[in-house]
Amino acid sequence: MIRARQSTFTCPICNQERRITEAVHQDVMRAPLLELLKKKHPTIAPENLVCLQCLNTLRAEYVEDILETEKGQLTNLEKNVVESLKEEELLSKNLNLEFDTRLTLGQHIADKVAEFGGSWKFIITFGAIIVVWIMVNAAVLLSRAFDPYPFILLNLVLSCLAALQAPVIMMSQNRLESKDRLRSEHDYQVNLKAELEVRHLNQKLDLLLTAQPESNFVATPQPQLRIGVVAGHAGNDSGAVCRDGTGNVTLTEADINLNIATRVQKILTDEGYQVDLLNEFDTRLNGYRAVALVSIHNDSCEYVNDDATGFKVAAAVNTHDFNRATRLTECLRDRYQNITGLHFHAGSITNDMRGYHAFSEIDPNTIAAIIETGFLNLDQNLLVRETDKVAYGVAQGILCFARNENVEPTPQPTLAP
Repeated sequence: MIRARQSTFTCPICNQERRITEAVHQDVMRAPLLELLKKKHPTIAPENLVCLQCLNTLRAEYVEDILETEKGQLTNLEKNVVESLKEEELLSKNLNLEFDTRLTLGQHIADKVAEFGGSWKFIITFGAIIVVWIMVNAAVLLSRAFDPYPFILLNLVLSCLAALQAPVIMMSQNRLESKDRLRSEHDYQVNLKAELEVRHLNQKLDLLLTAQPESNFVATPQPQLRIGVVAGHAGNDSGAVCRDGTGNVTLTEADINLNIATRVQKILTDEGYQVDLLNEFDTRLNGYRAVALVSIHNDSCEYVNDDATGFKVAAAVNTHDFNRATRLTECLRDRYQNITGLHFHAGSITNDMRGYHAFSEIDPNTIAAIIETGFLNLDQNLLVRETDKVAYGVAQGILCFARNENVEPTPQPTLAP
């Protein structure tokens, strides 16, 4: 029902109906772009969505302003770079193929002459002809030589050959110089675009990892924000099972996950968010759209070693928005670690976590992560007796992301085999 209602929207800039997957919230725009948007379109409300095409146009205008400030008047090369940013086009291309397709017959002949004239094949062949010429006229024909010593005809042939060959080779060299000039211009364009893209990426990361002014947060009506919380294994199986010495079941991962998820739901609901508590294979996950979705799990009941304690957080390996997904995992890591005192067990994050099935079922614009709140063996006391603290740590991590609060970045963990 919700996905059908939000399947399209009307962009307030171009006034065209777009798919919701092309929508960009103003609260995730960088400050310079947002300032330019308000300057050019002051009537747009803060809650309005903007389409990607219009955002790219704004971005191109912003980049053009930066280049004009730094370099003065833009050249045609720089204008082409700005246009490629606007249209999201590739600048890289095969210049050799493009240049060769425009060659005339004369240019082809000049290249072949230059290629042959600058080879050992030419030197050996022409040297052999000269030797045969001299031998024929000096030794074989004797008195009836057609070019007797001092071989005036041979000198004439050599002079004519040099006179014709030199300009042909120069034609080929001039064309190669033009080709090198085009290659240099192309390299400049590619490098300029790469520099602008890297600058844009750095600014975007700074925005994601830095607290924003409170006014930006207030502008988005909080009660409208939806958050999904998945209770791992709920409604499907028991997950990890803990048993006592006699083999009786004392605890299941599914029960712990549901207990934590229920408390997280209550905390977020009290903060004014609309929270959906979802089962492991909940049908609502198909196309699910929300500000964030977090799936709660726990690790094995079995004793591995004394290092098998702590928590793990991971986002989808093929996430639609890597920067925002990184921010969600950083928020969860920072808040959960500070509140529970557990350390981040980065070394055991697996491909199964990053390939969690719900990541491919939800709407591509929903930012999602999976958290294993602890090991059911060494961390069992915290998970069972201090469940409120565990749930509070998860909830604060989600609120950190939803409220765009400040968080210290951490190096990305190495995937375990």
